[in-house]
Amino acid sequence: MAIRHIFIFLVLGFISTDVLSAEIKIGNDESNSAAIFITGSIEKGDYEKVEKTTRNYINLIVKDTDNELKFILNSTGGDVEETIKIGLLFRKSLAQVYVWGNRLIHESEKEAQSVLNYRAKGWVEEYATQNSVIYSDKRPLTEDDFKKCYSACVLMFLGGVQKQISDNHYWIDGFRADEKKDVPVIGLHRPYFSQKQYAELSIKEAENSYKRLEKLVRQYLEEIGATQELIDRMFKSASNEIDLVKDSDFRKMFHQEEPFYNEWVIAKCGVSDDGKSLLSEADYLYKNEVWDAKKREVRRMMGAHGGDPEDYTHIYKDYIPDSFSREKYDEIMSTVRGHNFKVRNCRENAVKNHQIDMFAEKQR
Repeated sequence: MAIRHIFIFLVLGFISTDVLSAEIKIGNDESNSAAIFITGSIEKGDYEKVEKTTRNYINLIVKDTDNELKFILNSTGGDVEETIKIGLLFRKSLAQVYVWGNRLIHESEKEAQSVLNYRAKGWVEEYATQNSVIYSDKRPLTEDDFKKCYSACVLMFLGGVQKQISDNHYWIDGFRADEKKDVPVIGLHRPYFSQKQYAELSIKEAENSYKRLEKLVRQYLEEIGATQELIDRMFKSASNEIDLVKDSDFRKMFHQEEPFYNEWVIAKCGVSDDGKSLLSEADYLYKNEVWDAKKREVRRMMGAHGGDPEDYTHIYKDYIPDSFSREKYDEIMSTVRGHNFKVRNCRENAVKNHQIDMFAEKQR
């Protein structure tokens, strides 16, 4: 009987209170590029759904387009065994994984009306609407308005070879509000069991089952290269607590790009270069002098007319001071851009070919 209980607990390790399985679908991300969205609690059988969706995504989208394999998570956790399997799938397939918080906009803000106009046209998957929540005094924010990656969701997230997070944030007067008001997307606590079944165990059975669960999770975290700081912090909080971690703090606990992956693409394709290793010393100095002049012109324009650097992108793109040659600058930049394009194209193809080969094997 004790053995049966232990098996059940290992499967339910990080279980959430939501009994519904996750929604797994292909859609557009905030940049209108293709992505796989995993939303809701992860339950038994969801790994197979994720694997099938990923295989279809690779063979129908990645194979013949410029889209990359990207997952976007919004989950409060779920089955530990499934989340570990999904995390390992992310790792083996060299997937990008993101957790994007929502932009929280009061209806009085001018951006709110833009979002509502987009939605009125049916563009609900567009960037302007996808990660935006409009609230008001009559329609206050609710728990469902905040994106999350809590508990076992973090195990999935850490499997990615490239990872990014951004907290839920308020939007005021056209800018992101003070970071102190952000609502974190990351929530940590230790793995736990179904309380009803766990309570039926003797203290010795409970101890043995928890040791096995802890070993399973720690081995996975160590295998994917999680930092000791993150592992310790995850096991610090009890199952009835959530340790909300700000994105700026959480980024210090994991590799945004996994070292093994970074070294692999460097070995295959080389590295991007600002020109220092490509140009003569004189040409490199010339390039930087032109760029410094562009920045001075932007600062001058901002002083005279106001606005932000983003309002003067045309200067960065087109402006050349009279004392410099446009032809020479364009020739220099053509060398730099040509090299960096080749590196980027090589990296994308190396990853794409790996993914196509990986999922072609699964079809045979």
